Amino acid sequence: MAKFFYYLLFFITSLGLVLGVRDTYVDIAVKKRGEIIRAKIEKVNCHPRNGNLDLTYLNQSHFILIAYADCLKGKYRIGDSITVRALPEYRRTQLPNANTYGGIFAVIFIAILLFLWILARKEIMQYLSGKGNSKSG
Repeated sequence: MAKFFYYLLFFITSLGLVLGVRDTYVDIAVKKRGEIIRAKIEKVNCHPRNGNLDLTYLNQSHFILIAYADCLKGKYRIGDSITVRALPEYRRTQLPNANTYGGIFAVIFIAILLFLWILARKEIMQYLSGKGNSKSG
């Protein structure tokens, strides 16, 4: 059973790394190769953690994350047009001044975690099986 949990957690961490690398790559591609366009705001969703705008451009629906403070100030209104950077091949939009390099830190952190997970395989397996050293220090 310990092996199952080890490999399950290893798989989940690996999947997180792959998805993080993909999202970071797409964000950077949009920042570097995306074109500046005007999109129409269809809906404004104000939430403290993940406020977003539903946008329409090129007859396709998209969404973009926004700051909660901007949402509370009423910066975005339904029916207005907003300038965004878009790359249609990835169906991704972002604000023109968005910081897209933050994902690199998440990818590095998950890669280090995965590396340490592999190095400490024996100890983790012992811990998960209940045979780990219970003495402290």
